[in-house]
Amino acid sequence: LLSPLAGKRYNMGAMASAPFRSQAMDLVQLYIQSEAAHHTVEELGQLGLVQFRDLNKDQSAYQRNFVNDVRRCEELERKIRYFLRELQKEKINPKPCEDDKSVVLDAEFDTHLEELEKDLQSLTENEEKIRRERNEYVELKQILSKDHLFFEDTHHHSGGTAQVGSEVEFGEITSGDDSYQGSGALGMIAGVIPTSKINGFERILFRATRGNIFLRSSEIPQAIVDPKTGEEVEKSVFAIFFSGDRSFQKIAKICDSFGANRYKAPESPDESSRMSEQVHSKLDEITDVLDNTEEHKLDVLEKIGESILTWKSRVKKEKAIYHTMNMFNYNATTKCLIAEAWCPTSSLDAVQDAMKNASAAAGAEVASVLSVVPTHDKRPTYFATNKFTLAFQEIVDAYGIPRYGEYNPAVFTVMTFPFLFGVMFGDVGHGLLMTAFALFMVLKEDKIRDMFLNSDLLQMAYKGRYVILLMGVSATYCGAVYNEVFAIPLNLFQSKWHVGCPEFRCPEPRDQNNTKFYDYYESDLPFDNTSAKWPRDWVAVPAYTFPFGIDAGWVGTGNKLNYYNSLKMKLSIVLGVTQMVVGTFCKLANTIHFRNALDLFVEVIPEFLFMNCLFGYLVILIFVKWTTNWESSFFFYHMTNGTKYTFMTPEECTADAARLGDCLAQQRSPPDLLDTLIKMAMSPGQVAVEDTIYPGQAMVQTILILVAVVCVPILLLPKPLILLAKNKKKAGYVDVDDPDAAVPEEKEHEEEFQFGEVMVHQMIHTIEYVLGAISNTASYLRLWALSLAHAQLSEVFYERVLETMISMGICPEGGDSECVTQPYLFVTIFLGIGAWAGATLAVLMVMETLSAVLHALRLHWVEFQNKFYHGDGYKFEPFNFLFNDKEE
Repeated sequence: LLSPLAGKRYNMGAMASAPFRSQAMDLVQLYIQSEAAHHTVEELGQLGLVQFRDLNKDQSAYQRNFVNDVRRCEELERKIRYFLRELQKEKINPKPCEDDKSVVLDAEFDTHLEELEKDLQSLTENEEKIRRERNEYVELKQILSKDHLFFEDTHHHSGGTAQVGSEVEFGEITSGDDSYQGSGALGMIAGVIPTSKINGFERILFRATRGNIFLRSSEIPQAIVDPKTGEEVEKSVFAIFFSGDRSFQKIAKICDSFGANRYKAPESPDESSRMSEQVHSKLDEITDVLDNTEEHKLDVLEKIGESILTWKSRVKKEKAIYHTMNMFNYNATTKCLIAEAWCPTSSLDAVQDAMKNASAAAGAEVASVLSVVPTHDKRPTYFATNKFTLAFQEIVDAYGIPRYGEYNPAVFTVMTFPFLFGVMFGDVGHGLLMTAFALFMVLKEDKIRDMFLNSDLLQMAYKGRYVILLMGVSATYCGAVYNEVFAIPLNLFQSKWHVGCPEFRCPEPRDQNNTKFYDYYESDLPFDNTSAKWPRDWVAVPAYTFPFGIDAGWVGTGNKLNYYNSLKMKLSIVLGVTQMVVGTFCKLANTIHFRNALDLFVEVIPEFLFMNCLFGYLVILIFVKWTTNWESSFFFYHMTNGTKYTFMTPEECTADAARLGDCLAQQRSPPDLLDTLIKMAMSPGQVAVEDTIYPGQAMVQTILILVAVVCVPILLLPKPLILLAKNKKKAGYVDVDDPDAAVPEEKEHEEEFQFGEVMVHQMIHTIEYVLGAISNTASYLRLWALSLAHAQLSEVFYERVLETMISMGICPEGGDSECVTQPYLFVTIFLGIGAWAGATLAVLMVMETLSAVLHALRLHWVEFQNKFYHGDGYKFEPFNFLFNDKEE
């Protein structure tokens, strides 16, 4: 397995790769001089092989030594985030991060960022103010372009020229807080309001003034920018004619509540023309100022964009360094920092080299010291992964982190998880679609990374792209075994089965009806073929085996479903028992690794025997049933009082001439294995002659069931009793009158032994294993169920959607002679393929995929891992500078 740190300063190829178990970890203590502390932590962060322990857990964040440095870095991060938001608003792409070692976070850097922030804030505020003023003049321009219509409408309704009072004096744009002047005169308020609010605005005005207003509105053709929000909105110009100060106050408040922008209106058409000229002139002037301001702001942002990502990287590293140093203890006597950390044993030399380089770079007079500390503390678990194995390791870690030294299930998950998925999802077409999608993500992984990280679902698919690739390959392989491509069988090889028989399927000789038959047809079939009517029964080609997968001849037969059910059900049992036995072997390996002889003899061996005596034996019977030719298999027996007994081989029957007359033969039929297993447990030692599969079956099954039964008390009783005896011996009962008797010392971390608790725990474990062996084996039948469901859904979509749609455009046989097939056929083919592809992608490629993944997870987490996996460890998370862009 490749190391995740390959390409860093130290080549991790020398590290002992231990995919099956965690790499050896040591607790180390670091003594670092104060002047070299910053450089040392930075070097170790670049190396990424040390997980520091917090030695100041009893102190709050505000009581630590470097809290002010952390706060300073947080302030710098705030400013950098502000710069990035402004760059994003202007759609300026910052320059990629370069070597950040050239950035020195001193007082000059802080001052530089502070000045940039003030300049940018000033420019932004001025730009917003100018833009808001410009948008207000744009709205006023729209009002002035409509005011002649208002005057004409008012003149028409009043029967003459109306005297119009102004809301405020001309010269400033207002939101309407000034009082209206003009007692007895007809006043007018003009403004702009969103078009969506105009109807409600008019109703409220009418009710509030009791109809003593006259409102006219006109929609602005194009969307304009709102001065307050800065967003483009569909707006309308309005003018309200009213009389009296109280009406003005009501109208003003209603305008403000609806978000309408009010502007002063001209008193006459001449003043309207003069104001229009002034507004146009002012707009041109403001536009020039706004363009200059924007240009200057862009220059500042582009300059910032050249270094912003480098600054961000350096500040995040600096913050991480001080945060890590806050976990150290400070020794005032020696003026050094003391740290404790976990480190892989094989990387101790690399860590010491990094500390020496840091001390030399800092100019420290005394070199830093690293020492290994003996400890009984729980060690972290560390597996070196790469981008291929990482997703499989995370599948295991989602259930629980492996205990330190425990067997890592991810090694098997790489192989078994995609394959079990393929068993449930087996179809060549669907598998190739999934493989193509995964290959796209693998080949374009660098280009699509950012795009896929924007969606949680796509991000999950991107991280598991190699898992999906193997899932697609496995589904393709299993689909080839099932001989299914979108529910269509592949006829790549000649079928073993033939119907009697069209000319193009059968060789010579021919019968009187010119139908070809095989030579063996008439002699071998157990019925009179001359009286058989079409269609003929199926005939097998002798001495011929279908080269690969399931014979395509099963498609369309009446017993196809029975055959597929039998095959897939047995295949599920074989795969399930095999995986559970592998899990038992993993527990054996863990027991040997931890040198636990007690668990080896009273748990592992009984569990292994119990599993294999029952379900391992069932797997053997399945293979025997598969490899036996039952049509040419006979058993011999003799009758006593009309009862069959004494299973005999042909050799035994012919060897005893005296019994030759009593020796009878009968063709053997395939046994029901489920019935065989049930009778094995319920009626040990009894096997009917016709159900006998091999000689001595009754004796073998009796021995197996006895061994399985004996394993149960061995699992339950010995371990608690042996632990009780060991605890009494360890307690060391001594004679109190003997002055020379040594009193045993109490161990600090040892828990008190509780026999009742141990007994209950062992009882639960025994019951769980015995019942779990049965339920877990039955749980693997989900492989059969989902595989069958997938195949049937695929067949339904093909036959009921695609074929039905296409057949609608084909003229029926014997139908109307004027029926035209082609035009209808083109449309139905197009619609049929579209409906079929949509159903396939939505149901089979998405929903069925998620379903099969969840069931594969269940089989690994519960049925497989519960045989050996504790999953109560904690992950090795070294201090490093491999930041995620979304991390804070």
